[in-house]
Amino acid sequence: MTKRLICFLGAILILALGSAQVRAAENSASIDGKVPTGNKDLTFKFTLRQVALGIGYSWGQGELHYDGQTYHFRIEGGGIVALGYSSVTGQGRVFDIKKLTDFDGTYWSLSADAALGRGGNVFMMENQYGTRVNMRGKGEGAYLGASIKRLRFRLIGVDGIDRDELR
Repeated sequence: MTKRLICFLGAILILALGSAQVRAAENSASIDGKVPTGNKDLTFKFTLRQVALGIGYSWGQGELHYDGQTYHFRIEGGGIVALGYSSVTGQGRVFDIKKLTDFDGTYWSLSADAALGRGGNVFMMENQYGTRVNMRGKGEGAYLGASIKRLRFRLIGVDGIDRDELR
């Protein structure tokens, strides 16, 4: 009985953290949903898969729309304290970017995820250049986690990126 109670309370805590993260993401965007003044309107689409058994691994791909061009990128990374599998498809916005190569980097986030079947996901992350991304998606799978996530976004075929600096 005690183990069930602990599991139940843990699940409630994870769901509470997850809903707080969603509210924070909604509050961090401007009211009209546009990028703050001084930035270009940068958007991207992505697919992301996550698998975890204590330690998780995430991978995916996306398309960044920057200055009238489309740039492809890969996503790889992971987190700790998670269990399950999910697949997420969605879109995002980029904030506080000074140049295209600032998108390419390692993003960090604290997150709480809980999914069984289909549901929504929100990620807010920032990289070493101060570039922030807000990602929203629809996911499916069975996944439970309260973790620190580290995702590396790598632009494909773009010159001027120092890969050693990103390690």
